[in-house]
Amino acid sequence: MRDKKRPGSAARRETQPIITVFGSSQPEEGEPAFAEAYEVGRRLAEEGYVLCNGGTGGTMRAAARGAREAGGRTIGITMDIYITEPPNSWLDEEVRVGDLFVRLQRLILPASGFICLRGGSGTLAEWALTWTLLASGLIPPVPFVLLGAEWRALLEVVRTGMISREHDWPFLQVADTIDDALALLRAGVGADLPAPGNEPLG
Repeated sequence: MRDKKRPGSAARRETQPIITVFGSSQPEEGEPAFAEAYEVGRRLAEEGYVLCNGGTGGTMRAAARGAREAGGRTIGITMDIYITEPPNSWLDEEVRVGDLFVRLQRLILPASGFICLRGGSGTLAEWALTWTLLASGLIPPVPFVLLGAEWRALLEVVRTGMISREHDWPFLQVADTIDDALALLRAGVGADLPAPGNEPLG
């Protein structure tokens, strides 16, 4: 039975590290992106991690299903404004919030690491905010893994077309495979990662 909480309610203290997985609500079962997300969730559960994501459909449903079917624990951070997009049925705990900004906080702040799947503009917003918080020292340094070789092309566009700082880039790690992503998480979760410089945002 799903445990549903509103903001301000007592949060369960997790004894296992939480990995937040960002991804798209669009993929359907049978599509490659759905299968990949399912496998990510399954493998995270087998490694002993708690899965956290946006709690609705697409890759969020796939990852939660993979984690649950492997015996893992799942948390979904959902929003009141998505009244036509109900939470998926594979959540152990639903945390419902009122707006996007609180949702982003609840996805990012408790996490001991992140995996970012391919997605749309929402996934890009989650990626950019998480990267900014890590690079600016506003959250502790934890692994931030971008899953899929396609990320390299996007990062090259950002590197050449934007004004970035060289010390921002080590916070982004691209993994070609799920095995590679999990290896990066194992190496980084709980490790003493390099601290960022305390410089203004941007």
